[in-house]
Amino acid sequence: MIKCVIFDCDGTLVDSENIGSQALAIKLADYGICAEAFKLTEQNRGAKLVDVLNRLQREYRLKFAATFAVEYRQLVAELFKEKLCAFDGVVSSLEQITLAKCVASNAPEQQLQLALSVTKLTEFFKENVYSAYSVNSWKPEPGLFLHSAAAMGFDPAQCIVIEDSPVGIAAANAAGMQSVLFDPEGVYRHLSSHYRIAHMSQLGALLNGLNPC
Repeated sequence: MIKCVIFDCDGTLVDSENIGSQALAIKLADYGICAEAFKLTEQNRGAKLVDVLNRLQREYRLKFAATFAVEYRQLVAELFKEKLCAFDGVVSSLEQITLAKCVASNAPEQQLQLALSVTKLTEFFKENVYSAYSVNSWKPEPGLFLHSAAAMGFDPAQCIVIEDSPVGIAAANAAGMQSVLFDPEGVYRHLSSHYRIAHMSQLGALLNGLNPC
């Protein structure tokens, strides 16, 4: 029986991945690199920032300044405050879901708290927000989800993960949890998840229908 819902944040609850890619494209332009934001989103969805930056340095044969990541995070925060929104249907589904809920993300906790605050989603999760940076385990490793389940007081088999990326689904599978893939554009048609939705308005009814009376 499912008792706890573990949400990814970026690209799942909030429409932030394109904003993050816009910020990265702006910072790359400082190095003479012309990168399209939508391609950066496709390449880096759900990935750990240090892995993204290492890949880009190898690809373009350059070295970023030591302050690159900090400056990038600052720019993301500024753009979040200007542009960030929750996905359509998120609030209505969260209001329908009667199960325990938490957020587990590869993003730093400060960025998570900002995203939830700007989009007025904090009230749905309270203090139940977990960052990979706090537990030193990043998706696709299962550690973040296992930590979140334990912190919420549930066994992995009692949890279901809501994700938008291959690394998130892989982490859910590795943790022994069921998963729901949020894939509005049909990008991951062959990805192995237990359930999939194209719009967040579908989620509340799906989750409430999983447990038999």
